[in-house]
Amino acid sequence: MGSSLLSRLRTFFGKNKEENIEAKTVKKNSAEKPFMPWSDLTMEKESELIDEIARQVVNYGFQDLSVLLLEVVRPMSFVGSRLGLNYMAPFLEFFGIKGAEYTILFEKEENVKQLIRRINELRK
Repeated sequence: MGSSLLSRLRTFFGKNKEENIEAKTVKKNSAEKPFMPWSDLTMEKESELIDEIARQVVNYGFQDLSVLLLEVVRPMSFVGSRLGLNYMAPFLEFFGIKGAEYTILFEKEENVKQLIRRINELRK
């Protein structure tokens, strides 16, 4: 377990300190977007995650509560996903939880609407 965590840390932060510093300097000097391995989800991956979340909600019987909370937070989904991405997602990845994928999913308000629709479909 320790070696896999160590390899993940090395992959995430670079092999050594100098390489990491050099990479940050190149990023600052270039006009490109910074590399984020979780930055984009395909439409298939989005629908897969939405279906996975909706099935879990229905299996546990939280349809009404979930729809209510999703409707309430839908206008602020982008802000919430950004906070989650910046502060929680990197730590969740070490435990095997796809936190970054979920936070990217909720950036788009349309995905929240699709999740609500999918929960209502599975409820019936």
